[in-house]
Amino acid sequence: MKICLGVIPAMGGILHSLKLADFFLRKGHDIALVYPDEKFGFNMNEFKKMLPGAIQHVTRPTARPLILPSILLTSRLFKRALQGYDIYQHIGGTFLGADPFYTCNVPYNIWLGTTFREEWDSVFSFSIENKSFQSLIAQSVNQLMLPRILALEKKILEKSSRIYVQSAYTQKIVETELGISTSKVEIMPCFVDLEFIQSVSIDKPDFMQDNAYYLVTVSRFDPRKNIPRLVRLFFEIKKQTRENLKFLIIGQSGPDETLIMNLRRRYRLEKDVLVIKSVSQESKYRILKNATLYLSSSLQEGFGISILEAFACGLPCVIFDSLGPRDFVSTGTNGYILDQREPENFVQTVVDLIEHPESIRRLKKAALETSYRYGLEEIGEKFLKEYEDQKKATD
Repeated sequence: MKICLGVIPAMGGILHSLKLADFFLRKGHDIALVYPDEKFGFNMNEFKKMLPGAIQHVTRPTARPLILPSILLTSRLFKRALQGYDIYQHIGGTFLGADPFYTCNVPYNIWLGTTFREEWDSVFSFSIENKSFQSLIAQSVNQLMLPRILALEKKILEKSSRIYVQSAYTQKIVETELGISTSKVEIMPCFVDLEFIQSVSIDKPDFMQDNAYYLVTVSRFDPRKNIPRLVRLFFEIKKQTRENLKFLIIGQSGPDETLIMNLRRRYRLEKDVLVIKSVSQESKYRILKNATLYLSSSLQEGFGISILEAFACGLPCVIFDSLGPRDFVSTGTNGYILDQREPENFVQTVVDLIEHPESIRRLKKAALETSYRYGLEEIGEKFLKEYEDQKKATD
């Protein structure tokens, strides 16, 4: 088959696209990737270096639906380049990234992590509640742009041939709140490349101390991920245990980076809270394999791929409830999902686990076993089976 993948300009979407593209290539299919050009504000040079040589890649004209939702720019040349594929598959967090298929009027599938509506609502509610400067911006955007963006989201979802959602939570939103027919919605969870993760060395990185417990999170420095809250909670955790604790924040630059650094200084945690950016996938997995617990205070997640990656490294989690991870995190079995309104419980849970290593060992085993259900090979084969059925239906 000839398969065209539409990529959003976010690292998670890119890595999943590349992994799927490589899997499809190994199965003998022709693959093309469609991604934004550099005018979109994302540096695609590193992305291009990761492209397997046999993959075609087509730069699309800049599309900025967040800024001009009614104007999606596509050229005749670009439309011509998109013709002739058997399958058109969007891969991403929200509907953004499916817009080139929508505007070029080709049949397409969507792989949806979350809806723009839910992602926006979580950040908007948080910024209003905290009376931040961002809340003023949020209110302005909400009044001026959000209705048009949500209308575009619904149009793109309605026009799609098939919608694969990554969790039961997102499925419920798509079917009940957006009114999309249940007949075209199916759960297709995220995957992890188990073979690659298992090949990564378990040797402890040089900077990690033998006598320390390492708590870790992997995330963009984005308000929805709420990392500043974790820094504040880590300060409380440190006060309640004598153990040597470190908190590693692995992520990409974003709006919350300055606040994170300021909190490190305010709480005098410069030696205990380590911020690591621009880390390779291999280095990230080595850190996760040698950490003690994975933490997340995200406000909302359509699935929670970073948590699943931690599981694949044998690292259990303590997280605030962000809805999507409910599909694979089981409290007391492979981690803990805790109420967003109970930070004291979060602190106590981490402290209790640190002081009872045998409990962590039990969670680690279950977390690793959970990840086996979400391998690239298994999810990739499900996609191919879906594509074959769709192709037969149109032949």
